[in-house]
Amino acid sequence: MAESEIPVVAEPVDPLSELKKDLEGWREALLPLNGLLTWEKPYHPGILVGVTTFIFALVWYFEPSLLTTLALMGLVITAVDFTVPLIGPSLFGSRPWTVTEERQFEEICQRILNLRGHFSSFVEGLATLKAEKPKVISEIVQS
Repeated sequence: MAESEIPVVAEPVDPLSELKKDLEGWREALLPLNGLLTWEKPYHPGILVGVTTFIFALVWYFEPSLLTTLALMGLVITAVDFTVPLIGPSLFGSRPWTVTEERQFEEICQRILNLRGHFSSFVEGLATLKAEKPKVISEIVQS
């Protein structure tokens, strides 16, 4: 092996630090969103019910096809994913990041990793069930 061909040893990647790096642009928006989803204020459930009702009312009123609904959901998710890191610091303020906020951000990232793990376990369980008992899967799908 020549001197210029030094093998690169991959360092073990910590999933938490990798997710924190990926969500860096979202951190100003994730803290208030987490507060909303965990009902920190007494009016947060009302906001969630109102937003959910509004979305279902739009779907009921316009009666879009499945393809249109999926396309609109993809468009909205893409637009939000693009704009939140751009306008997040100006919208939520660009104050210094405190230790408490960093701890909350780590807890949010840990919950996201737990959700990802549960989802992958669920998918693996379904794949195992399909391989071992395909008749059960066909009954579940047909019912």
